[in-house]
Amino acid sequence: MNYSRTTAISFRLEKRILLGLGAFLILLASLYTYFVMLSIAAVVEREELVQTSRTTSDSVARLEREYLARSNQLNEAVAYQHGYVAVSDRLYVERGTLTLLSNTTR
Repeated sequence: MNYSRTTAISFRLEKRILLGLGAFLILLASLYTYFVMLSIAAVVEREELVQTSRTTSDSVARLEREYLARSNQLNEAVAYQHGYVAVSDRLYVERGTLTLLSNTTR
């Protein structure tokens, strides 16, 4: 009787260990699947950001070309047509350099 009791306890212990290992294996497989999906999503997001960056860069380049084309067309005659006038006296504001004054000079 003693042998059958220890065998039954041994089988129950083996069953619990097997169920625990199975649950652990399912947990590991789930985590692996989750992290693979997360990595794929990050790669897809990066590709979308690269495409958006290219589109934005192309748009900026187009705007720069338009700006340069228009700035080459500007001259004094166009400015006079829009009501601008030449300035005869020019006034400039200059900012002095910052210097430290000691208290002993007073």
